[in-house]
Amino acid sequence: RAYQDRVPKRPEAAADFFFDLANERSVTYRCATAVPTSITVRQDKDIEDSTGGIVWETSFLLATYLERKGLCVPESSVLEVGAGCGMLGLVLAAHGCRVVLSEASEAMA
Repeated sequence: RAYQDRVPKRPEAAADFFFDLANERSVTYRCATAVPTSITVRQDKDIEDSTGGIVWETSFLLATYLERKGLCVPESSVLEVGAGCGMLGLVLAAHGCRVVLSEASEAMA
């Protein structure tokens, strides 16, 4: 099930929800694009010396915010520094943005 289908209605449940999400093998985000697009990222919570093994809650929240505000403008140039798993950049690319993802070399191994 996609992230959007699972978000708790009660704000006090958010911390547990995001903790559980970070510990799943994979997570899916359903993009609000003209052509239905879902992005699934496989996570590795056991990666040592890096925070790039999981999709952080900020990626989900910022992607949702940008979509709701209509800020995913096709052909826009986007540089995501410290992209980790790259979920946010992948969502923006699904909207037609030109995206460059960057991450520390040790996180890419």
